[in-house]
Formats: sequence, C-alpha cells, structure tokens
Amino acid sequence: MSAPISISITRTKNGYTVSAYNPAYDSRDIMVAETEARMLKIVREWSKEVSK
Repeated sequence: MSAPISISITRTKNGYTVSAYNPAYDSRDIMVAETEARMLKIVREWSKEVSK
C-alpha cells in the first residue's frame, strides 16, 4: 500500500536535508511521519557511505 511521495534531498553544509511530501495524506497523518522516519534512516546510511 504505497502512495506517490515526493522526496527532495538537498545538500547542506553539515550534510543533507531530506523532505518528504505525500499529497495523499494529511501532514498530521502518522503514515507521513513513519515514511519520513524511514527515509531519514535510509538517507543517513546513504550519506555515511557517500562521505567515506
């Protein structure tokens, strides 16, 4: 059950900023928070790999 989600990864001075927006859910919806948490975890792992 996955809805379309827009993810933007922006490089900043101290790493990366990730923002996820899912138009199918209200921003207060728990699904968005869960998705963002998963995304941030993935991106943290990814940025560790990239910065090696």
